[in-house]
Amino acid sequence: MKKFIGIFIVILLLLNSCVSNDRFVYGPTITANELETIEIIGSVETLFETTISWNKNNILLERSYYELLKIAQRKYTGKIDIKNIVIEKQHSSKSLLFFIPMFFNTSVEMSYANIYARGEVVMYKTGAH
Repeated sequence: MKKFIGIFIVILLLLNSCVSNDRFVYGPTITANELETIEIIGSVETLFETTISWNKNNILLERSYYELLKIAQRKYTGKIDIKNIVIEKQHSSKSLLFFIPMFFNTSVEMSYANIYARGEVVMYKTGAH
């Protein structure tokens, strides 16, 4: 039994190295050209849990953008957008559930993650965008 547990731990450690360890993901920033057409009016943040595909940060960025935009639309009115998004990924204990299919010789390319996202709320000036 101890040998099985030891092998299981080694397998978990090896498989964890296959997962992208990028803890932070950064969204598009405000460009110099946009500075003339927008005004930063605040910031929003959110925390949610989701499944993420390994090495597909663009999907994670889209989900975070829409979660932040929903919050911003409750707080602000007008033509708003979210910029300068920063996402911090933290592994969830539910990720261990994805190791079960490996015992049945199937591949899983996802994991659970706790996501903390924050971004700046910008308002487009009249006649812009």
